[in-house]
Amino acid sequence: MDTISSLAFCTVLVHLAGRFIWFQAFRDFLPQNRWKKMALSFIILALLNFIFYYVLFQGFTHTVVLYKASQALGWIPYVLLSFYWLPRLIAQQIFVFGMQGCWNLFLHTASILTVIFLGRNIPVEWHLSMHLTCFLFYFLLSLPLAARMFRHMCPSRQLINDKPYGYDIAFLPLLIVCPQLPIILDPDL
Repeated sequence: MDTISSLAFCTVLVHLAGRFIWFQAFRDFLPQNRWKKMALSFIILALLNFIFYYVLFQGFTHTVVLYKASQALGWIPYVLLSFYWLPRLIAQQIFVFGMQGCWNLFLHTASILTVIFLGRNIPVEWHLSMHLTCFLFYFLLSLPLAARMFRHMCPSRQLINDKPYGYDIAFLPLLIVCPQLPIILDPDL
């Protein structure tokens, strides 16, 4: 597998890992007979994204900017598809998504520090591939803790939907994550 295809593949895996964490929080709200349909829709989206990222990364010379944009904004189709599967729990999904963003920032920071420590004077594409590999490694390493944590992450309807300040609570984790996006998208870092 060449560097571009591994970069596209790992990027898709990072987004699917985020959907797995989302699923931990909402698996009790989705009927079991719809789990396979939902999983199939995420896999089809991942295959389409893989093709898109492969063409995108191969066709342009600004791989770092495109890579960062795919990491920082590539979650949007997955979140929209999640809203399709659970349309009545939008506020809860926004809250869990923000908490998932905090978790991803933690894993991103750990993987970047590892790459900085291990990889000096290597080509940029390898650096990006190392980052994604470290991210996935730390995700798998922390999966038991993350699955347990996110299993109980979904706030109750009484806290979110039935209170006038419910959406304020739902958006609070996103207010922590969103200021980090300009830093993540900076091509010099």
